[in-house]
Amino acid sequence: MNKFFECNKLVEKANDFYQREAFIIALDYINSALELDTFISAKRKFEAVVLRGLIKTKLGKYTDSISDFNKAIQLDPNDAEIFYNRGFSLLNIEQYKSAIKDFDQAIELNPELVHWFNNRGLAKYYLEDYAGAIEDYSKAIQLDPKYAFAIYNRGLAKYYLEDYAGAIEDYSKA
Repeated sequence: MNKFFECNKLVEKANDFYQREAFIIALDYINSALELDTFISAKRKFEAVVLRGLIKTKLGKYTDSISDFNKAIQLDPNDAEIFYNRGFSLLNIEQYKSAIKDFDQAIELNPELVHWFNNRGLAKYYLEDYAGAIEDYSKAIQLDPKYAFAIYNRGLAKYYLEDYAGAIEDYSKA
């Protein structure tokens, strides 16, 4: 079989198993596809590297996923989702300041996704920047008034700022 078609087929299979949440199998397929990277288009390589990063994230291999997202950013530095995904991985390994920088970049490129503000708020919360966290949670709530995670998280931040009435109000809504 032509290596180009083989590579594309492996990426498609990896994506299929990723969608089915069979992450270990998906990782095997995507690694096989990337071994054929001389036969892969730049666009397909980008998609494959991103997919491998997402798979590693689902497997809890956050440091490894960051490496893949770094490669993806080199291939397309204007893709907001990649910055968000790398920020999410950084958040999970407690690299909060770096996570905030990536969330900032993602938000600059696409300011309409609520979970990006929520997760940047989480990073600020973990750094004990409760006022900054509240700003981000409030922006997420502005974008989606029923986003329970952001409402609850804002309540936690208000609690730590000793705004107990505000915290109770948010807990009641969440």
